[in-house]
This record gives sequence, C-alpha cells and structure tokens, in this order.
Amino acid sequence: NYHDLYEQAENGIGSTLLSLVGGEDNVAALFDLSNYNITSWMTDYLSETQGNYYTQRWYIARRDQGSVSLCDYYPPTDDNSILNGDHWYRINTSDPNFYPNSTQREQILANSENHAGWSRSRVQQLNAQSDGFTYTMNYWMSSYIISRGGKQTKKAYAYEIHVTKSWNNVEEVYEDVFDSYSMDLNTFKRQLQARLSEYNDNEEGYVYYIGSDARRYYQATDAAKLKGVESVTISVTCSDGVTLGQGSTQYKCRECGGSLNAHSKECAMRTSVSENNLDLSELDEKEREANSKIALLEAQISQLETENRNLLTQIANASVEEAPALRQQHNVNKTKIDNLKKELATWQQQLADIQNAKSEAANDNATSTDDYYRIPAIMQDVKSAYNLTWQGAGSWNGYTYVRTATMPNINGIITFKATLSIARKPKYFLGIKIHRAILQISWELTSEYTDTQVVDVLTLDPNASDEEKTRQVNSRISEIAQEFPSCSITTEYAKSEATQTADNDDVIHLLWSSDRLEIAREVDSRITKIYADLVSLEKMMHYKRSIIDVLKDILPSIDADQGRRRTLIEECYERWRENADPNRGNGEDNENEN
Repeated sequence: NYHDLYEQAENGIGSTLLSLVGGEDNVAALFDLSNYNITSWMTDYLSETQGNYYTQRWYIARRDQGSVSLCDYYPPTDDNSILNGDHWYRINTSDPNFYPNSTQREQILANSENHAGWSRSRVQQLNAQSDGFTYTMNYWMSSYIISRGGKQTKKAYAYEIHVTKSWNNVEEVYEDVFDSYSMDLNTFKRQLQARLSEYNDNEEGYVYYIGSDARRYYQATDAAKLKGVESVTISVTCSDGVTLGQGSTQYKCRECGGSLNAHSKECAMRTSVSENNLDLSELDEKEREANSKIALLEAQISQLETENRNLLTQIANASVEEAPALRQQHNVNKTKIDNLKKELATWQQQLADIQNAKSEAANDNATSTDDYYRIPAIMQDVKSAYNLTWQGAGSWNGYTYVRTATMPNINGIITFKATLSIARKPKYFLGIKIHRAILQISWELTSEYTDTQVVDVLTLDPNASDEEKTRQVNSRISEIAQEFPSCSITTEYAKSEATQTADNDDVIHLLWSSDRLEIAREVDSRITKIYADLVSLEKMMHYKRSIIDVLKDILPSIDADQGRRRTLIEECYERWRENADPNRGNGEDNENEN
C-alpha cells in the first residue's frame, strides 16, 4: 500500500498539491505577496493561543455620490459695467501696485454676493440643516484698471462666485458577523464576495463594496479555568448613545472681534445684555467734515470760475500789450480749478462712502438677532424641557462649553455641549465698526449609557470531560458574541468546594457522599438561577410602567399646547419623543407645527 501511494504521489504530484491547496486560484494566491500581512497574522495567532478571539461586523454597502452646481456668477466685463455698473466696486487710486485691504475685500465680496444671490452665511445655514448634502462656496477676485487721459484714476474689483451642492451617501444592504472562534476568515470572505457579485450583477447604476468595522475581542475559557466549576454565568455589557436634541442660535456682539478669544466666552455666558448697538457719532462727525470740505471747495471753484469769466471779458477788450498777462492769469486759475475739482470729486466720493457706511450701520442696528438667547438661556430651556438635574458646574474645553446632567428614566450620563464660532466677522470703514460680529452657538444634548445583563447560565455536567466542558462553554460564548457584536462579554465561574472525607468510623452520615454532592449541586444551581432572575427583575423594575402610563397610552392625549408657538427646545423634545415612541399620533403635532 505504501508503495502504491508513493508511486501515485510521484507520478501525480501536481494534482496532489492542487487538491491539498484547494485549486489553481489558491496556488496563485500563495505567491501573491500583497495579500500577506505578517503582523496581523502573528497577532491573531498569538491571541488565539492565549484564548483571545474576536467578532467583527462586515457589510456590503453602496455609495451614492455626486455634485451639482447651484450658482455660477461671473461679473459682466463690458466697458460700461466696469466703468459705471454696480457689479464692480471701484476704488480711487493712482497706484498701479495698489491691492485692497481686508476691509475693502470684504466690501467687494459682499457686493458680488448681493448680485450672485448667494452668500457665505446662506451656505453656512444650509450646512447647519444637516440634510445630507454639503454646500461649498468658492470665489476669485478680478480687477481692472480705469484710466483717463492715459493716467490711472481708479481700480475696479469684483468676485467670481461658484456654489456647489455635493453628497456622499452610504447605504448598507447586507451585514454579517464574523467570529474567529467558530469561523474561517477566508471562507467567510468568499461568501461575502459571492453575495457582492450578486448585488453588482443585478443592480444597475450602483457600485457595491465590502467594508468592515473594528474588531471586538473576547476571552475564551480553557480546561484550567473550568477545573472544579459547576456553572458558568455569561454576561454582556453594552454601551450606546443617542442625541436628544440640538440646535443653533446667533447673536450680535459690538465688542467681539474677528476671532474667538476670552471675551467671546464671557459674552456667551451673559444673562443680560446692556447697550449693544453701534455708535454712529464718529460717522456723523466725518460726514460733517466732508460736507464742510465740499462746501469750501465748491466756493473756491465758484470764485475762480467767476474770476475767469471776468478775465475773458477783460481779454476781449484789452490791448495787445495787456492781453498776454490776462491770458496767463486765466490759465493759472483754470489749473487751480482743475485741481480743486479733482479734490472735490475725492471728497464727494468719500461723502458717498460715509453715507453708505451710515446706512449699513443703521441697518445692522435695526436687524435683530437672538441677542438675549445665549448659553444660560439655552441651558434653562433644556433643563425645563427634559427635566434635567445638573451635576456640578460646567467647564470650557477650548471654545466648547460642556456640562453633565441626569435625567429620570435614563440610566446614563446626559451631556450638554455648546460650541462657539464666528458666523460673520465685524466690518470696518475708516477704522469705524459699521457691522457687529455675529457669533453662533451650536448646542446638542446627548445621552450615553452602559447596561450589563446576564445572558445565560450554563450548568456543566460533572461527568463530562474537561475538553467537552471547554467546547460547550466556548461555543456558547461564541454564539453570544455573534448575537451582541458591539458588546463586551464577561464570564463568572461558580466552583464547588472539594468533598471532605472523614476516616473516623464513628462519624454518622445522614446521606451518602454522592447524595450530598448532588443536593449541593442542585442548591447551587437554584441559587444561580435565582441570581439571574433577580438581575432580570431589576432590569424590568428599572423600565417598569405604571397603570397611569398605560392609561395615558389608551386615552386620547390632551393637547395643552394648541395655539401656542413652541420654542426650539420644546420642538426638539417633542420630535425626540415621537421618534422614541412610534405609536404616538402625529395629527395633533403636525397641526400644532402648522
């Protein structure tokens, strides 16, 4: 027989190796070095030798991504638009290397945003809605030199603006849990690949791919741990979190600058706000100065023009000797008039800019925001809406205010977070603030809890071998790990005391030794079961419902808020309750929203 086997292996060594490896594809994979991860292989091997196994969630998903243009604004570039049109922002300058400062660039961009119909604040508001889309705004500045008589007099500026809406949505269509104790990873992946091919072949317009979550390790048992053990209690500890509510609000601050600082935190925590409007006295003073200067220049120009008209009359009646002197005086006056008119045009433009700045400042004062609705007011509304009990004072982490609380019927930690950001920087004109900074408070209320429950209590057969006990316990741990892939597993071992034997013949035993051992096992099993029932009862008592709660679900609810406009906090709380209880009716709520 051995000779025949040797002959068969020698003559058909190729087919023999193929049958052992599993086919030509697997042979090719042996020499594909890109598929080898020595570090991962060694880690898994060492972990399994120590009894550490893991579960890992794998899934098949499809990705829907794309983008669409919402705005493509190009400022008109014809001569009339650049010279006189309102699409372009013109600045008086004769410097060919002139470049606008930050305040001027902000004014140029705001002017282009008005003509484009899109602004940075609008894009920010759309992104804050979290509707599954991402909105981006890109802009580039263009400039033209305006000359008169071959000399540069002005520069015209405008921005080209583009707004894009993009999305990247992932939808999972299949998931499965891999367990390293009871499964083979290569076989598991081949099954996923077969299912992936089925999805890609049958679904047009979508591309499916395979992904996985992080591994979650658990500890298996061995014969040494089970020595003398009568029962094993397997528990799982699960942690989860949920967003109870979220929102944002904005307010204007006269004292805030273009970036966050210590004052930003201080003003966000104010419970009362003093005078917060812009001071227009400096602009009024500059307007009076400009009007006075314009009046003086106009008077000087009028006087010189009157003098030139008289000189023209004198030149017409003068002799040949007198005419050159009069003509020279006329030319000097004309040069003065031209210079004064240039200066007058500059002051007139400055006066127009001052008046526009005053108008913008007045509009900024007139446009209201939630100036009095800041972090303390938000926390008060959240506390009332969710019946919170604050746990100590909050603290700042960077520019995020964090405070924890507890809530009835939720066994976990409630966390309130409010993040500060600059929604709009302040705007200045001639060093005078004409737009206050707009600060945004984005808040959210989240809950995180941890729950431990007994899943199973295994009573081991004392007559079974250590290998059978180990196999039984590890198989059950593996099943529970697959059932709760995101939870951690713990095992408790209940050992029996060693049987004491007495060599004294005078000792009288009421029961045989085997009977006493059997009764002890029965008592221990009952105690273990009672413990498991107590744990389950504790969980039921924690989530129990009273008769009043049942009657509230049966009887029609009383809409005490009909006709009253709910606040943002109340609206978030009501929507959270609707999502938590699908049996609640939406008719009254929808009517209340309308």
